[in-house]
Amino acid sequence: MATAPVSSLEALKQADASIPTLVQTLNDAILADESQASDIVWDSWNSLLSIAGQTPRDKQGSWQKVIVEGDALWESLPTFGWVARELWNWDIHDPSATAKDYQDWNNKTAFLAHLTALSNPSEAGDAFNYSLYALWAMRSAFEEDSPRDESYVPAVRNAAIWILLAGKALRSVSSENVAVSDNTGAPGSKFSDKAWKGFSEERWAVWKEGFREAADLVKDARAAVEIMEDLH
Repeated sequence: MATAPVSSLEALKQADASIPTLVQTLNDAILADESQASDIVWDSWNSLLSIAGQTPRDKQGSWQKVIVEGDALWESLPTFGWVARELWNWDIHDPSATAKDYQDWNNKTAFLAHLTALSNPSEAGDAFNYSLYALWAMRSAFEEDSPRDESYVPAVRNAAIWILLAGKALRSVSSENVAVSDNTGAPGSKFSDKAWKGFSEERWAVWKEGFREAADLVKDARAAVEIMEDLH
């Protein structure tokens, strides 16, 4: 099965991890047994996101190359999107959430934000584009008509990660009024009268104001406002 190549991803936790070697190990395993390829890729992506959850955002940069440089893996990148979507069902406003839960979520968010920064978010089907996930984070933080309980700060902090790491990409889709499919880009309950179907200048302004209102509580919110101001 996929145990051996997947376990090799644990080396990503080491500062001196050899990215080319890891990529080659995974590619070799996939190409060696096509009957196991889908299982290896699926397990690899799950393992990679699990490791991402354990890794602070400032330590993730180099090993994103496992995705960017992985030939056979890259060809199966849509599968990575399926794995990410399956994991992206956690509610940051869950009253039972712990500090560990928030950290895991923020680290995984950072990983997808790093990838989004490498994408052309205006191009349909760009495999590195997770801007929709950023929209969901912003909606959760600033668009829901809910009390500002103990989950407010974590929600704002999580949303800020997208601006800090992928602000330019998000500004691009907002300025181009990029819509998303079905109802996935609908507004939150606080803005139910809006006809938003994705990104827009108006929505960008709402998010920026949301960060500004949270700036006294969340350090990253202040940084997000500064970045958004610079991204005219």
